[in-house]
Amino acid sequence: MNYLQFETRVKLFKGFILLNLLDILSTFYCLQLGAVEYNPILRSVLGVFGLGGLVAVKMSVLVLMHLFFHHISKVMLIILSVGMGAIIINNLVTMSLLS
Repeated sequence: MNYLQFETRVKLFKGFILLNLLDILSTFYCLQLGAVEYNPILRSVLGVFGLGGLVAVKMSVLVLMHLFFHHISKVMLIILSVGMGAIIINNLVTMSLLS
């Protein structure tokens, strides 16, 4: 892998981190408006540990991705980012419907 390919993957990973932060913030706001977390695992974590648990799960996933970064392809980072973007859009729609 050359330097340009590595830099592209680093930029994609930084974008994915930002999307995760936006997901945490938008999810928190939706929950404050009365929405319910659809992901059953995260719903359980939220029920037991609250927002701190959600942040811990998200950060754990990001740490694991960082540890195995050399195994994650550019295409996979794009797919994950698009999926996270869709979740954020869903959160924004939920916010507009509940507020």
